[in-house]
Amino acid sequence: MQERDWTQEFEVFDLFDFNNYQADAQVIFKALAECDRALSLSLLIALLQGRKTATILTFDLQRNSSFGSLAKLNKTEIKNLIYLLMNRGLLKMRRLSGGCFAFGLSGDGLAHLLNPKPLLAQPPEFSRADILRFEQELTLFEQLRVWRSHSTRRLRERLSGTTSF
Repeated sequence: MQERDWTQEFEVFDLFDFNNYQADAQVIFKALAECDRALSLSLLIALLQGRKTATILTFDLQRNSSFGSLAKLNKTEIKNLIYLLMNRGLLKMRRLSGGCFAFGLSGDGLAHLLNPKPLLAQPPEFSRADILRFEQELTLFEQLRVWRSHSTRRLRERLSGTTSF
Protein backbone atom coordinates (compact mmCIF):
# COMPACT_ATOMS: atom_id res chain seq x y z
CA MET A 1 0.00 0.00 0.00
CA GLN A 2 1.41 3.37 -1.01
CA GLU A 3 2.02 5.78 1.83
CA ARG A 4 0.08 9.04 1.67
CA ASP A 5 1.45 12.45 2.55
CA TRP A 6 -0.67 13.31 5.60
CA THR A 7 0.94 16.67 6.22
CA GLN A 8 -1.14 18.34 3.52
CA GLU A 9 -4.44 16.90 4.69
CA PHE A 10 -3.98 17.81 8.35
CA GLU A 11 -2.28 21.17 7.88
CA VAL A 12 -5.78 22.51 7.43
CA PHE A 13 -5.67 23.29 11.16
CA ASP A 14 -3.10 25.98 10.36
CA LEU A 15 -5.87 27.77 8.47
CA PHE A 16 -8.11 28.00 11.52
CA ASP A 17 -8.27 31.26 13.34
CA PHE A 18 -7.95 29.90 16.86
CA ASN A 19 -9.70 32.94 18.25
CA ASN A 20 -12.79 31.77 16.34
CA TYR A 21 -12.20 28.08 17.07
CA GLN A 22 -14.16 28.30 20.31
CA ALA A 23 -17.10 29.88 18.50
CA ASP A 24 -16.94 27.28 15.70
CA ALA A 25 -16.98 24.46 18.26
CA GLN A 26 -19.97 26.06 20.02
CA VAL A 27 -21.83 26.20 16.68
CA ILE A 28 -21.31 22.45 16.24
CA PHE A 29 -22.43 21.75 19.81
CA LYS A 30 -25.53 23.92 19.33
CA ALA A 31 -26.40 22.30 15.98
CA LEU A 32 -26.29 18.83 17.52
CA ALA A 33 -28.25 19.90 20.60
CA GLU A 34 -31.03 21.51 18.52
CA CYS A 35 -31.62 18.56 16.19
CA ASP A 36 -34.28 16.05 17.08
CA ARG A 37 -32.78 13.43 14.76
CA ALA A 38 -29.46 11.71 14.24
CA LEU A 39 -27.03 13.55 11.98
CA SER A 40 -24.52 11.74 9.81
CA LEU A 41 -21.22 13.44 9.06
CA SER A 42 -22.32 14.55 5.60
CA LEU A 43 -25.68 15.83 6.90
CA LEU A 44 -24.02 17.70 9.76
CA ILE A 45 -21.56 19.33 7.34
CA ALA A 46 -24.36 20.28 4.92
CA LEU A 47 -26.31 21.82 7.82
CA LEU A 48 -23.31 23.82 9.03
CA GLN A 49 -22.42 24.99 5.53
CA GLY A 50 -26.01 25.97 4.78
CA ARG A 51 -26.52 23.66 1.80
CA LYS A 52 -30.16 22.92 1.02
CA THR A 53 -29.85 19.25 0.18
CA ALA A 54 -32.88 17.02 -0.25
CA THR A 55 -32.40 15.60 3.25
CA ILE A 56 -32.03 19.05 4.81
CA LEU A 57 -35.28 20.14 3.17
CA THR A 58 -37.12 16.89 3.91
CA PHE A 59 -36.43 17.17 7.63
CA ASP A 60 -36.79 20.98 7.63
CA LEU A 61 -33.28 21.40 9.05
CA GLN A 62 -32.79 24.75 7.31
CA ARG A 63 -34.81 26.21 10.22
CA ASN A 64 -32.06 25.17 12.64
CA SER A 65 -30.39 28.33 14.00
CA SER A 66 -27.00 26.81 13.15
CA PHE A 67 -27.92 26.40 9.47
CA GLY A 68 -25.11 27.99 7.45
CA SER A 69 -23.23 29.17 10.54
CA LEU A 70 -19.94 27.67 9.35
CA ALA A 71 -20.32 28.56 5.67
CA LYS A 72 -16.89 30.22 5.87
CA LEU A 73 -15.26 26.79 6.35
CA ASN A 74 -14.93 24.18 3.63
CA LYS A 75 -15.96 20.55 4.04
CA THR A 76 -12.46 19.37 5.01
CA GLU A 77 -12.08 22.06 7.66
CA ILE A 78 -15.43 21.22 9.26
CA LYS A 79 -14.71 17.50 9.11
CA ASN A 80 -11.32 17.97 10.79
CA LEU A 81 -12.89 20.19 13.44
CA ILE A 82 -15.49 17.49 14.15
CA TYR A 83 -12.75 14.83 14.39
CA LEU A 84 -10.79 17.09 16.71
CA LEU A 85 -13.82 17.49 18.98
CA MET A 86 -14.29 13.71 18.95
CA ASN A 87 -10.63 13.26 19.83
CA ARG A 88 -11.11 15.65 22.76
CA GLY A 89 -14.10 13.57 23.95
CA LEU A 90 -16.63 16.34 23.29
CA LEU A 91 -18.50 14.57 20.50
CA LYS A 92 -19.44 10.93 20.22
CA MET A 93 -20.27 8.78 17.26
CA ARG A 94 -22.66 5.83 17.21
CA ARG A 95 -23.71 3.35 14.57
CA LEU A 96 -27.32 3.45 13.45
CA SER A 97 -29.28 0.61 11.92
CA GLY A 98 -28.34 0.45 8.27
CA GLY A 99 -24.65 0.87 9.03
CA CYS A 100 -24.34 4.66 8.97
CA PHE A 101 -22.83 6.67 11.79
CA ALA A 102 -24.43 9.54 13.66
CA PHE A 103 -22.84 12.23 15.78
CA GLY A 104 -23.97 13.58 19.11
CA LEU A 105 -22.75 15.49 22.13
CA SER A 106 -20.91 13.66 24.86
CA GLY A 107 -21.46 14.68 28.47
CA ASP A 108 -18.38 16.92 28.26
CA GLY A 109 -19.65 18.41 24.99
CA LEU A 110 -22.96 19.27 26.63
CA ALA A 111 -21.08 20.83 29.54
CA HIS A 112 -19.12 22.99 27.07
CA LEU A 113 -22.35 24.03 25.37
CA LEU A 114 -23.86 25.12 28.68
CA ASN A 115 -20.68 26.62 30.13
CA PRO A 116 -18.16 27.51 27.40
CA LYS A 117 -14.52 27.42 28.44
CA PRO A 118 -11.25 27.29 26.53
CA LEU A 119 -10.91 24.08 24.55
CA LEU A 120 -7.56 24.42 22.90
CA ALA A 121 -4.57 26.70 23.15
CA GLN A 122 -2.70 25.48 20.09
CA PRO A 123 -3.34 23.46 16.95
CA PRO A 124 -3.85 19.75 17.62
CA GLU A 125 -1.07 17.30 16.98
CA PHE A 126 -1.84 13.91 15.51
CA SER A 127 0.74 11.20 15.73
CA ARG A 128 1.57 9.38 12.54
CA ALA A 129 0.17 6.19 14.12
CA ASP A 130 -3.16 7.94 14.84
CA ILE A 131 -3.42 9.13 11.27
CA LEU A 132 -2.52 5.76 9.75
CA ARG A 133 -4.99 3.94 12.05
CA PHE A 134 -7.73 6.40 11.10
CA GLU A 135 -6.96 5.89 7.39
CA GLN A 136 -7.12 2.11 7.81
CA GLU A 137 -10.48 2.35 9.57
CA LEU A 138 -11.89 4.58 6.83
CA THR A 139 -10.53 2.28 4.12
CA LEU A 140 -12.06 -0.78 5.78
CA PHE A 141 -15.40 1.00 6.24
CA GLU A 142 -15.43 2.01 2.56
CA GLN A 143 -14.55 -1.54 1.48
CA LEU A 144 -17.37 -2.95 3.62
CA ARG A 145 -19.82 -0.38 2.23
CA VAL A 146 -18.92 -1.28 -1.36
CA TRP A 147 -19.09 -5.03 -0.62
CA ARG A 148 -22.51 -4.64 1.00
CA SER A 149 -23.79 -2.60 -1.93
CA HIS A 150 -22.60 -5.20 -4.47
CA SER A 151 -23.93 -8.09 -2.39
CA THR A 152 -27.33 -6.46 -2.06
CA ARG A 153 -27.49 -5.77 -5.79
CA ARG A 154 -26.53 -9.38 -6.64
CA LEU A 155 -29.12 -10.74 -4.19
CA ARG A 156 -31.86 -8.51 -5.62
CA GLU A 157 -30.97 -9.61 -9.15
CA ARG A 158 -31.00 -13.23 -8.10
CA LEU A 159 -34.34 -12.93 -6.34
CA SER A 160 -35.93 -11.05 -9.22
CA GLY A 161 -34.72 -13.70 -11.66
CA THR A 162 -32.77 -11.30 -13.87
CA THR A 163 -29.51 -13.14 -13.37
CA SER A 164 -29.08 -16.89 -13.58
CA PHE A 165 -26.60 -18.62 -11.31
